[in-house]
Amino acid sequence: MEETGQEFPTAGRYLRIDPPVRLDFTWGVPGSIDDAPRVSVELEEIAADRTRMTFTLIGLPDDSGEDASAYDGWTSAFRVLEEALASEREASATEGDI
Repeated sequence: MEETGQEFPTAGRYLRIDPPVRLDFTWGVPGSIDDAPRVSVELEEIAADRTRMTFTLIGLPDDSGEDASAYDGWTSAFRVLEEALASEREASATEGDI
């Protein structure tokens, strides 16, 4: 967390790697990766310039509303991804105008 400097170490094990379509892995604290929640990321091309990402997280206790919620962490990560992709689209559009 940038504001506090607090860190949240994570570890996991890749369960399925099917490029460029799917990635499944466990996601948890170091030392507990086999019993950790499971994450699946699926990518589907829906147009030449658009990809749908489906993110599934299974096995995480409902900690929403708690300080340092895992749900808040994933939401924040997706917000950063969305901003980065928007900046990239904007830069590509500007380059096309030159």
